[in-house]
Amino acid sequence: MIWQDVPLQWGYNDSAEFAENAARQSLEMTEQIGNSPAIIAWGGHNEPPWNSPWMEKRFPDWHKDLNRVLTARVADALAKDDSRIVHRFSAVEEHYWQGWYFGVMTDVLQPAKTGIITEFGAQALPKRATLETIIPADKRWPASTRPDDPDWTVWKYHNFQPFQTFGFAKIPRGDNLDEFIHNTQKYQADLVGMAAESYRRQRYQPVTALFHFMFVETWPSINWGVVDYLRQPKAGYYALQRAYQPLLPSIEPVTLSWRANTPGVVKLWAVNDGFSACDRCTLRWRVKMPGKTEQQESKPMTLPPDSGRQVAQLTFTPSAPGALRIEYEILDSQGKTVGRNFYETTVAP
Repeated sequence: MIWQDVPLQWGYNDSAEFAENAARQSLEMTEQIGNSPAIIAWGGHNEPPWNSPWMEKRFPDWHKDLNRVLTARVADALAKDDSRIVHRFSAVEEHYWQGWYFGVMTDVLQPAKTGIITEFGAQALPKRATLETIIPADKRWPASTRPDDPDWTVWKYHNFQPFQTFGFAKIPRGDNLDEFIHNTQKYQADLVGMAAESYRRQRYQPVTALFHFMFVETWPSINWGVVDYLRQPKAGYYALQRAYQPLLPSIEPVTLSWRANTPGVVKLWAVNDGFSACDRCTLRWRVKMPGKTEQQESKPMTLPPDSGRQVAQLTFTPSAPGALRIEYEILDSQGKTVGRNFYETTVAP
């Protein structure tokens, strides 16, 4: 299923003529590709200036009504197709950039404020073979991580955001290019997986639709895709694949900083976004923590279609620092694994 956007983002000429032209092209788009049964929704103006107060600090000609008419004209043109959903514009309130443009990664665990989430994610470098086709050999290791270091100029041209990477996300560069790639891909994977699971647990409370930004990079760039320009998956691809399982054994980290000899809590959820029940399923989980024997439990349960609920709350106390891993799976009535997930963190001394 496709949500088809109009290629209209941010600010434009505010004349009536421009709005008329954009509306005409939007209508032509619906007529040209409207016979595709895969398209279920039309999306209008993305982050229009009148809905984007952050633009006031960047653009001196911004004002609170800029392009309001443009947004309305395009939305009205799309609405002439009454056979599909029309999302009149994508508001900044629908864009959940915690952990990248503001806040920290674990902010994605907070309650969502909108029913539709049309953007969330983080940047990550592509695999090395792809990166070497984008960044010249003599530019692959800038002298510093300062965003204003001129060595980042070619990287910035290819979309890389050093300020967000090193400043907001605080991703360590490491000692070499391979470590840099690994660190950015791990951060992206951790964030998109945690966010997607959080918003799926909030199904209908209030989340009704969820769109990761973005799946694939469409030019030789370093950006938010989980598949790079040469169609090579990043670690985030597999994290998103796991978080988007129709039958999702979801792990909610309640305790965010684990310490030895201190109790911690996680909650286990079962989400079934399918149209059929998982009758007589078995939910099974294992806890592997430093200093203690592996713990394993299971619970029989039927998961109704289109459902999601908390099924357990686990409290345990690691007795030593080290790696903590929780494995959680759903098995059908025949014992076949139909959903599998894990959560990993580090226990501090």
